[in-house]
Amino acid sequence: MGKKGGGSVSRVKTHEEVPSENDGVKLTGVLSTDLVALCEHERLPLIIVKPLRPSVPVADSSGEAVAEDTPSSKFAVLADWEDPDDPSTLHTLHMRGWLLSEKTLSILTEALSSFTRLHVLNLWNVGLTATTLHSVLTLAIQLNISALYLDGNTLSPEPLVELLTHKTSVELLSLKCCQLSDVFISQLTPALTDNRNLLHLDLSCNSLTDNGLIFLAAALRLNRTLLSLTLTNNSIGDEGVEALAEVLSEFPLNHEEVVMKRVMDSLQVRTDDGQSESGRSILSRERSASTASVDKRGGKSQASKSRKDAKKDEKGKKDDKGRKGGDSKKASREKETKSSKKGAEVTEEPVQSDPPLESRSPLLEAKKNGDQWLLPGNSALVFLGLSYNNISECGIASLLTTVRYQTSVFTAQAPGLLALTLHHNHLVPPTSSMLATLHDLLEQRNPLKVAETDPVIDTVESGT
Repeated sequence: MGKKGGGSVSRVKTHEEVPSENDGVKLTGVLSTDLVALCEHERLPLIIVKPLRPSVPVADSSGEAVAEDTPSSKFAVLADWEDPDDPSTLHTLHMRGWLLSEKTLSILTEALSSFTRLHVLNLWNVGLTATTLHSVLTLAIQLNISALYLDGNTLSPEPLVELLTHKTSVELLSLKCCQLSDVFISQLTPALTDNRNLLHLDLSCNSLTDNGLIFLAAALRLNRTLLSLTLTNNSIGDEGVEALAEVLSEFPLNHEEVVMKRVMDSLQVRTDDGQSESGRSILSRERSASTASVDKRGGKSQASKSRKDAKKDEKGKKDDKGRKGGDSKKASREKETKSSKKGAEVTEEPVQSDPPLESRSPLLEAKKNGDQWLLPGNSALVFLGLSYNNISECGIASLLTTVRYQTSVFTAQAPGLLALTLHHNHLVPPTSSMLATLHDLLEQRNPLKVAETDPVIDTVESGT
């Protein structure tokens, strides 16, 4: 295994032709030990583990630092633990700047399988392919990774669409410096529209233009989960900003959304306790009940079979009453109870497993205004990063109108934009009055009252 583009890549491929028999490697639960053992077993270059936050060097009696007894290797992963003295508390893993081959990834997957507290996975510039990207996303789902950094890799959209489509634990997705285009974003848009897990998305340092932001704005029409969107250092101009500003303010539904709303309204019913139940929930329950009621062989429901089994058990219990003692009665009761529970599970489980998504759909909040349906703007997005783009005062005017609308309409529970970065948009003069007004409004809305120079949550500033 070698660095990306290095001459040792072919040598690694020769190693990968060796058949794997990892069954002979007994994992210890100590990442450094397990990685060395697996690499030696597969005859691959060693992967060593280094602390993400190096400890203070230990000095001997003469005052000189004592070197750590660590195997020598040019392939290292950086790790961090909640408790440095407990190797099972691994929660962060970084790989930086060397080729992650399929064989190496399989070794990492096996070594990490027992670390249930691992939540941050950072794979910067590791040469991901479509195959290894799919494997990485599968690993992230299996380990319940909450923060996934794929910066510096050339990515294919299909595995990411699959990640965004399914319910996962990934709340932060960083795709910085991945050469993403507007077409790439257009392929993510449908999945991002329906996503209910992702809170933070970083698309900085890519090749996005106005069209890319227009696609993202389309996703945010109905997405009410994303809290933070960072688009620093792209090629976004006023047209894209105006499209996003419209979605953050009150906007009219398009034809497709009107049709979806009418379907939801027509299927919405009231349950006995007054709670709203969605059309999808009803239809799914009916399909599940129908499927459960028809047996593949005889057309009999599993619930009916369970009841018949219970009756047979009861009959057998009566026939054997004079011949068997208390143990037989107990066994019959247990069997009858088990059959009854099985029948109950068949009828109840599909209802519990189906979340009523439409009941949370923002389309249900739309109000009729003349011949249009108007929907309150997206109030979930609280941070927007637009520094180092091509925005002029026209785009600033759109954002100012949006913030004024949100200030007058939105509540503290869903406040809308609280922080916005716009510095180094060279088309905006530093003396812009609209920029100053926008700055003042956001400073009043920011509940943390942070300074302008705060690198995490910054208010609007401008520069040349």
